[in-house]
Amino acid sequence: MKKLFIPLILTLILGISACSTDFDVNSDWKEITIVYGLLNPQDDVQYIRIQKAFLSEDTNALELAQIGDSLYHNSNGEALRATLEEYRTQSNGNLILDKTITLQKVSADDEGIVKEGGVFATSPYFLYKTTTPINENRTYRLVINTPAGNVVSSETNMVKDFAVSRPNPEISVSFLTDYNLFWTPAENAAIYDVDLYFNYTETRKINGEDVTESKRIKWDALTNGQTDDLATTGGAIKVELSSDRFLSFLANNIEADSEVIERVVGDLDFTIWAGSEDFLTFNQVALAQFGITSSQAQPTYTNVENGVGLFTSRFRKEINDVPVLATTIDLIACGDVTGHLNFARDPENPNPNCQ
Repeated sequence: MKKLFIPLILTLILGISACSTDFDVNSDWKEITIVYGLLNPQDDVQYIRIQKAFLSEDTNALELAQIGDSLYHNSNGEALRATLEEYRTQSNGNLILDKTITLQKVSADDEGIVKEGGVFATSPYFLYKTTTPINENRTYRLVINTPAGNVVSSETNMVKDFAVSRPNPEISVSFLTDYNLFWTPAENAAIYDVDLYFNYTETRKINGEDVTESKRIKWDALTNGQTDDLATTGGAIKVELSSDRFLSFLANNIEADSEVIERVVGDLDFTIWAGSEDFLTFNQVALAQFGITSSQAQPTYTNVENGVGLFTSRFRKEINDVPVLATTIDLIACGDVTGHLNFARDPENPNPNCQ
């Protein structure tokens, strides 16, 4: 039986990775283009992954997966052509083409992007990019012309900027109780992630000298939070971060080390990701494929015409250098969950009951 392997890239907010789905086909083979692209107006460079499905009666598909040339469109030296069309919306709702952006084929290695290992070849690894600024108030259409004469396309509206009222770099964070985040819903967004970065310093004695090193760990505080399921108050989305989960995250990701002289709590950094409706649906369908009763022959969600994959948008909101309240620093230093990690008490207002 012939096998068709299609790589689908599943990760959100920020690297490019891949997994694979396989299914049997009984019809005649035809060229299938696979697309994965997430436009983000904040990024200086946009990358889109364009590959092809492959099929051979003479060679095992797993062997073909390791041949980089089998993953990319190329016919008698003729190159694939990919463009982004930028449209503005008129008052009557019609779309007017403003510009056409030609995407440049680049080596991921030259761009400093490392592909995760797996079934599919890691070298060569090509992407299509543009440094042309992306406008959140425009609609974008990806058009791909393959050497075989096929036209593949997809269109997306942009997820737009949104306002975050909490966290706020001017107001210290307290995890004595649960901590609430608030932001206005982003236009065209249907899914959110929240990453919290905990910064701290660690001092240990090396060759008789005290050496201090800056460290940083990431907590996936909210994953795949659907707009329709999130709490709201006064028109703002409200996300509650559990104090117990925060302290457990620290205890599970920072090792107790007798050689550490002292650790000092630093500021917190937050990243809130807003993703589109297409991105939400893509994730839901992809995750459904992996249940214990699932079938690999289930249809895969795609918003790509004459191809397979995902072309959509996201928006990233960063709130950095948010201080931690003194009482929370003392809780980390002396509490039952994290007291063994050798964090220092707050130097300006230490809790006298914290030893």
